[in-house]
Amino acid sequence: MPLHILNQDGRPGMTRRQCTGEYKVKPIKQKVRELLGYPYPARIPKGVFAEQWVGISTDEFHRAKDADVKYMRNRHPLLDMSWSRADCARYLTSLGLADTPKSSCLGCPFHGNAQWRHIRDTSPSEWADVVEFDTAIRQGNARANATGNRLLGEAFLHRSRVPLSEAPIDHVTAAERAALRISADRGRRPGERCRGRLLALGVPGRRRRTDAGRLRAGHVILDLFAGPGGWSRALHVLGVRDVGLEWDPWACKTRAAAGQLTIRCDVARYPAWPFLGRTRGVIASPPCQAWSMAGKRLGLVDQPLVHAAVEDLAAGRDTRERLLTACRDERSLLAAEPMRYLHALNAVGEPDWVAMEEVPDVLPLWKQYAAVLRGWGFSVWYGILNAADFGVPQTRKRAILLASRVRTAQPPTPTHAQLAEPVSLFGPGRARWVSMTEAMGWGATDRPVPTVCAGGGPGGGPEPFPSGSRKTLSDARERGSWMPRPDGVVLQSRREDAGWAARHGTRENRAADAPAPTFTAEAHRWSWSLRSNNQANATVRSIQEPAGTLFFGHRANECTWVAEPATPSATDTDAPAVPEPIRITAREAGLLQTFPADYPWAGNKGQQFSQIGNAVPPLLASHLLAPHLGLTLDPDDFTLAA
Repeated sequence: MPLHILNQDGRPGMTRRQCTGEYKVKPIKQKVRELLGYPYPARIPKGVFAEQWVGISTDEFHRAKDADVKYMRNRHPLLDMSWSRADCARYLTSLGLADTPKSSCLGCPFHGNAQWRHIRDTSPSEWADVVEFDTAIRQGNARANATGNRLLGEAFLHRSRVPLSEAPIDHVTAAERAALRISADRGRRPGERCRGRLLALGVPGRRRRTDAGRLRAGHVILDLFAGPGGWSRALHVLGVRDVGLEWDPWACKTRAAAGQLTIRCDVARYPAWPFLGRTRGVIASPPCQAWSMAGKRLGLVDQPLVHAAVEDLAAGRDTRERLLTACRDERSLLAAEPMRYLHALNAVGEPDWVAMEEVPDVLPLWKQYAAVLRGWGFSVWYGILNAADFGVPQTRKRAILLASRVRTAQPPTPTHAQLAEPVSLFGPGRARWVSMTEAMGWGATDRPVPTVCAGGGPGGGPEPFPSGSRKTLSDARERGSWMPRPDGVVLQSRREDAGWAARHGTRENRAADAPAPTFTAEAHRWSWSLRSNNQANATVRSIQEPAGTLFFGHRANECTWVAEPATPSATDTDAPAVPEPIRITAREAGLLQTFPADYPWAGNKGQQFSQIGNAVPPLLASHLLAPHLGLTLDPDDFTLAA
């Protein structure tokens, strides 16, 4: 049970909630399997499912989620009818069932004061039972105590963490007051003031707070396809919170561990109406797998269908089901989903601003969005931005759309450049692109540095690389002192296949006025680079440059640190063995995306890398969002290195 705990040091706590899973979710799944004719562990064929109707009202719309198994599909009829708990009570009253109690366990620690009062005043025997139970749990579970696993603190049923018989259950909480106010308001005659009715119901007066309802009216920032929290992390640094809609279970676990508000759902099936009248901004980063160079790019084939979906949704026509059947990749149509939310919000004059991000190939779609938004009164800018120009240690180019009803939409001013630009009459100047070594603190001997641990394959398992390689890289990183290269020296952007340049042309060279390493001991022999994937045309960048675009999710997209001799050997005989490639860690990849070093990535290695590669760099997101929020971004708030 989720009991309220008073720890030995006086701090409050709560035990883990397991009752819903053990006594509701598991038995329901077991029964559904039985009804479908496939009891556990039989495999349920594709397309066989049961529809489950869940009675969640508008008071708790955030709890509405899709089922986590394919053989069950959830529907929320109360949400479809826009019914609140009060609407349900009135309906039951009309059927002569006015005394129907709320569904809950007798001793549930989530009871409010009204429920505790109801038990005390209407059922003395049940009240005596829960008081006795509350006393019995004070020192924890008897079986655990017998085995020496005593509870470190005291357990209580009431949230005040005092014995239930002494708890202040006669206090009318703000939630009760709000519910009674709504009930009184709906039941009063036209023109009648509700003040007297509230007093008649026993609700005392209360001073009005100027910030009451602040998050309920016009202050919600809606984050569609929220992922592991790139946009949310940026908002956190800026002192703001969003509500993220996300389907991937591991991304949701990461967000939960990072303290971010999340509704786990299929964005394509979740209704837009719960956010009407309360939304300030909309953020959207639709899944890029259908469009990305890391995948099959079937989104380009489906692009006409996506444009048709955007056009129809902007006009209030939902043709998604028909168009989806014609798509080569069902994920392509997700890029049209933000328009469904924007159309619904626009009907009530919301939101104030919009920020969207995708891979560069989606720019024509952003052009279509821009035309629609301008017709609704938005100022709109869209184009391609390079994350490296904003301090991200990665040359990650993305298609960005910014729109606003209250200010002129324009791109943020770049803070960095490939070559440093001094302050002049024409501008404040720009710093040199942030290199991988700077971002991760390699060679910074006056502060802690990350520990390299390449780990096994994406799904875990034994370490595939020799420990000597890790030590060589660790030495190069930890004991390095950095000295400038001579002016004019340029680092080449190298490709693994010599024939690639002949077929596709050469990439631009990378300026390298960045520091060059000088190592002690064995480390001085090697110059390290990051190789973007295992394919023949992989991009290889020196650690003195920003990384290339990071994308994961496929074994061929594994990023590795690779070494080569820092200086050519005089003869082949005295050339040392080159260290084996070392797979980049999730921690290092997160740092290159400007997530903090201790960001709580959930899942196995493959799941973590997938989240990192799909995320928006929080530092780039901060530059995009700060003007909309009327805030000033301090880049020092992002500590890239440990």
